Parts: sequence; structure tokens; C-alpha cells
Amino acid sequence: MAAQPALSPSDNVMPGDLTGMAAGINRTAGLIGGSVAGVVLSSVIEFRGLLDFGRRMAGLGLSEEQQVQALDALELVLRSGLSADELAQLPQAIVVLGLLEAYREAFSTAIAAALLVAGLVCVVCGIVAWVWLQRAPETASELWLTNARPGRSTLRQRQ
Repeated sequence: MAAQPALSPSDNVMPGDLTGMAAGINRTAGLIGGSVAGVVLSSVIEFRGLLDFGRRMAGLGLSEEQQVQALDALELVLRSGLSADELAQLPQAIVVLGLLEAYREAFSTAIAAALLVAGLVCVVCGIVAWVWLQRAPETASELWLTNARPGRSTLRQRQ
């Protein structure tokens, strides 16, 4: 939504036959970007979160089997939908709260990693667009000057 006001002035100066193509390119790029971002960033969150949680459990001296049990117990607690106050009333509250704290820290680390990946992707895309657009104005202006006629606002294909 934020891109639309920025693109509207450029749509007004573009020839009519290219305006629809620009809108289609923007729409396609947004759909592809959203789809890829969902898959890539959720994978980063899962991988980094599990890695960090495992590291935290290993730091507590838990064996591999105990780490699997801790992860299963954490999943049960998270799926139960209990509030923090209700969890504190459980007999195994110390263990549960310790697992939740490790989970929160691991999740925060995973989100930070996903945001870092997203930022790097944005920087790379910006650099690619900048390099691409550095060459594009020369080509577009040459095409415009070659095919422009007085009173005509659309571009014709070179013959």
C-alpha cells in the first residue's frame, strides 16, 4: 500500500500502453516476493529457533534424549493454551517456566535471524535494481526519442 502513492506519479507520465505492464510487473513481484519470503523466513525461524533451543538445553547438561523430551513437553505446554498464571500453578511449574523462558529466548533469536535475512535480501534487491536502472534510462530515452511523434503519447515498437 505504501508503494502505490509513490508509483502513481510515475504512472501518469508513462505512456498508456506501458502503465498496465508496470502494474502487472509490480503485482507479480509482490506475489512472488510474499510467497518466497513466507517460505524462506519461516524456514529460517524454525531452523534457527530449534538450533538455539537445542543449544540452550545442551547448556543445561541435558542429553539428546532429554532434549527431545523437553521439546515434546514444551510443545504440549504451548498447545494447551494455558496462561502464564495457570502455568505457575502447576506442580512442575519450575520446569515448565524454565522451558518457556528458553523457548522465548530461542524464538527471539530466530526472529532476529529472520529479520537479518530479510534485510539482506532487501539490500541485494536494491543493489540489483539500482544497477539495472542505471542502464535503463539510456535505453528508454533512446527508444522514446526514436519513436516519439508530436501528439502521440504511446511508444511504438522499433521496426
